[in-house]
Amino acid sequence: MITERWKVLVAIFVILSFSSGLGFYIQSILVQGLIANGFSIELASSGISIFFLATGIAGLVIGKLIETVDVRVIFIVGALVSASALLMIGRVSSALELYLAYMIFGVGYSATSILPATTLISRWFKKNQSRAMTIAMTGLSFGGLALTPLSASLLQEHGLSGAVDYLALLLLLGVVPITLMYLKSFPKEDDPSLGANIHPMGIDYISALRHHFFWGLTMVYGLVMIAQVGSIAHQYGVLTERLSVAEASFGVAIMPLFSIVGRLLGGLALEFVSTIRLTIFMMMIQGLALVVIGSAYSILGLYGGLALFGLCIGNVLMLQALIISEVYGPKHYARLFSLSNMMMVCVFSLGPFLMGYLQSKTGNYSLAFWFVGFLCILGSMLLLFLRPPTQKVQSNL
Repeated sequence: MITERWKVLVAIFVILSFSSGLGFYIQSILVQGLIANGFSIELASSGISIFFLATGIAGLVIGKLIETVDVRVIFIVGALVSASALLMIGRVSSALELYLAYMIFGVGYSATSILPATTLISRWFKKNQSRAMTIAMTGLSFGGLALTPLSASLLQEHGLSGAVDYLALLLLLGVVPITLMYLKSFPKEDDPSLGANIHPMGIDYISALRHHFFWGLTMVYGLVMIAQVGSIAHQYGVLTERLSVAEASFGVAIMPLFSIVGRLLGGLALEFVSTIRLTIFMMMIQGLALVVIGSAYSILGLYGGLALFGLCIGNVLMLQALIISEVYGPKHYARLFSLSNMMMVCVFSLGPFLMGYLQSKTGNYSLAFWFVGFLCILGSMLLLFLRPPTQKVQSNL
């Protein structure tokens, strides 16, 4: 018999598949659709920056709401907001409309993605948290694998305004029913609404903010995520620059496919390697992968670089949430993660615009990918010198 915990975990996997596939991984497809509708690459790319900035700011509010509001309300409202934003993006005709649509999209994505999902995992899985996190976060990659090629095909067949209608409906069908059926904010024994008087483990919020590790980790992730978010936003662009449309459409599935493989291998590695050491290694490999993509012009080189990139991206995303949960515990996890994410977003939201700017100035994507690859390597070296507080909740660091 499937336990309630596993039902929640499977539901999170499915929700993340749809929210990431139609929110995070779809960005490069939307950029190409906007360019086809007459927007410049700089303007289309800057819309993604607005999206991530809105995601981070909204996360501060959502992080507080999660402590008091039924998580099902947060997911369902987020899905409705995201679907509405997709419809708007397909019909924008000015920069102001584009920025407004992406701002709304970012708010909806924040309410349906990593923050509420990882908060639930920290509540439901006191033991085997890294394994549960690995399984749930694999949904991010699975969504990219399954839905990115579909999104690209719909764009080619129906254009941007036609494609977003199907994508918005698909997002609602993927998130709302399973949220209503299986998600719950707390296990029964911890549910305050049922009279539970449980005090979650964890370091006090103010104490966490006083330690340099929290701020250092946030800065490092800001650098690394400039590279990750910018590269994901422009992966379809670099492929269409150097390959045929058919080869590019197939190529966008490589990264999420290998992200699934990488995340599963990363979850296995966490049984033997500390979380921070694995994070440093993944950041370094991600940087090398981006240098390969920037240098390659053959189908083998580009596909190989995307495969190597995919092995890293899922783990890098997952490991930040896991480090914060392991170091600070579930007590104030949502608030700490949302604060770190907001500050990180203020940095990495520049990624898509920056890479688009470098591409427009040089005429190709080589310098853009080399630059962000260097940022990953720099971030991994900085993380080597950070030390978590001596008061730990778990011992996998």
